[in-house]
Amino acid sequence: MKNTNKKGFTLVELLVVIAILAILAAVVVVGYTSFINKAKESNDRSLVTQLNTAVTKVDGRYESMHEVAEVLAANGFDVAKMQATAKDHDILWNMEAQEFFYSADENLSGDNIWMVTEDADKVNGDYSIYYVGTADIISSTVRNLVVYTNDPTLVLSIDAENAHVVHEGKAGTINVNKVAPNSYHEHGMVNALNVATTGNVKVYGTVASLTITAGATVTLEAGSETAKVIVNEATAKVDANADAVIGAVATEEEEVLESLGTIVSGAEDVIVNEVVDANDVGDFAGGFGTVEFPYLIATPDQLANISKHYDTYKYYKVADGVGSLDLTGVGRISLHGSFDGNGVSLVNLTTSLFAYVGYQNNVETIKISNFTVMMNNNDGHALVRNIFNAGTTTFENITLHGYIEGLYNMGSFYNYGTANCDGTGASYTVAFVNAKSDVALVCTSGNGIGGMIGHGYEGAGNTLTINIDDNSGYTGVMYTTNGSTCDKLMYMASNTSKFVLNGTEVSGYDASFDYSSTQIGSIIPTKGEDGYYVTVADGAATFVVYLNAQVTAYDEEGNKITNKAGMTWTLDKIEMDATDGKVFDLITSASITNDKDEDMGYTLSEGVLTIQSGRKDNYCEGPVRLQVNQYDANGNLIAVGTINVYEIEK
Repeated sequence: MKNTNKKGFTLVELLVVIAILAILAAVVVVGYTSFINKAKESNDRSLVTQLNTAVTKVDGRYESMHEVAEVLAANGFDVAKMQATAKDHDILWNMEAQEFFYSADENLSGDNIWMVTEDADKVNGDYSIYYVGTADIISSTVRNLVVYTNDPTLVLSIDAENAHVVHEGKAGTINVNKVAPNSYHEHGMVNALNVATTGNVKVYGTVASLTITAGATVTLEAGSETAKVIVNEATAKVDANADAVIGAVATEEEEVLESLGTIVSGAEDVIVNEVVDANDVGDFAGGFGTVEFPYLIATPDQLANISKHYDTYKYYKVADGVGSLDLTGVGRISLHGSFDGNGVSLVNLTTSLFAYVGYQNNVETIKISNFTVMMNNNDGHALVRNIFNAGTTTFENITLHGYIEGLYNMGSFYNYGTANCDGTGASYTVAFVNAKSDVALVCTSGNGIGGMIGHGYEGAGNTLTINIDDNSGYTGVMYTTNGSTCDKLMYMASNTSKFVLNGTEVSGYDASFDYSSTQIGSIIPTKGEDGYYVTVADGAATFVVYLNAQVTAYDEEGNKITNKAGMTWTLDKIEMDATDGKVFDLITSASITNDKDEDMGYTLSEGVLTIQSGRKDNYCEGPVRLQVNQYDANGNLIAVGTINVYEIEK
């Protein structure tokens, strides 16, 4: 009989097989790992050869690790990746021998041995370190530490009580908490340098704000620039060498302030613009006003402070992390420079953001960019009231929403050009790059509207150039009292409404720019025996009553004054409940005087209207007009009426 029983592997046999497989696997893995590591070592050695070839210097020597790094970067090497890939090896620079070498020696040390690394964990050790990482805090026990950064928003704290520390490149804030005595040198461009350690700190580069909160001596070396120095301890000291530039000095201790002022003003060629109290943290959240370090804006008040610096060209930027700014009570800022909104949302703007952009028709390059605005203006002011820049003004990455109501020369982005600066004007260029408006534009005087620009107003004989891309334009709704055809780009210009658009001369009256408007209801005030009355429109809740004088001016010899024709003075604005009845007293006579220092004042007594004006050219003729706007409970304009209440004769 055939035996059909099957015999399997015993447990002992299975264990033997598994052990054999494990031994084989271990041998294979060790062999493979060794092969991979040898390949990495070969690549590392090849990199060292390439590095030495790149930094070979025929004449002279490298005096710093930063010089070596700059040469490598210029030759296409990524300095941040200049590290060994093989395990337990390093690529190092020998400053004495002036060459890179490859080492697995863990006991190497010395000031002349440098490691380049972006790994914060490798900052500690016996080497000198050239650090190119992005850690927020550097805690180090090395003797020499060079920190190179290239991020103007970086916040970095240094705790290296035994180290000689040098910073190169750009950074936002550097907090020097611990360094060896006399051992922090700032060569870079830093927005805020906060010194909280004793010893001697030396500044060679550009520091927007320097704050000393420990008994250190800070030396501002020749060629350095410092916008503000704040000394918070009486034991601290600031010294300035020749050619250092200090924008402002502040201290909480009066006696230190006096000493500091003596030291600074006693140094040859040092410029001290002002001395301020330490409690005054400055007009801005930081910055130097330069293109690399713009003045930083974090609050509406800091935004308004731009006007304080109107006499010099500066750069301004909303600080990182500021999502919105409430502009209630803020506006009509004088901007001489460029403004970067950094993505901010501006809300509750009730007048122009910038009354003037540019300075005295100087030829400059100005950019206003990167924000959205919710407008609620009833003074007719666009985002910018006047452009006083004979160069190029660019509106870029801006979106306008909301409502603007006014009388004349209405537009979204700006109302007037360079002729409003001095009457003569200048040729200028305005550019729109991804600049959009869907603002509701409401003109209550019967005049036309320009969607982007009110009146180019460059002045006779000058040329206005407009450059606009396909992502820019006006898409809102226009309201006029007569339903007239308006212009989606610009209502009018000085040079017979001709201007250069994207390189081609065009006429502002070209029908391709036409933009229809919606007519507002008209209820004209009527003249009674003692004043002017108005009928209430359906749904009206309030009246706003304006008194305007629109006049033409002449000189003492009776000649019409150039570019003064059609001056409009808003004499008064009164808000009242919407009720049938008198809205303004009767005027029986009128005159213009110059017994006041300002324009646009008036008195009305027993029917006699006297307009006070600071203008010397007040020999005028033209109408005085009364206008009544009627609004519903939601603030929407539903009816407008205008009547001439007197005619001034010259």
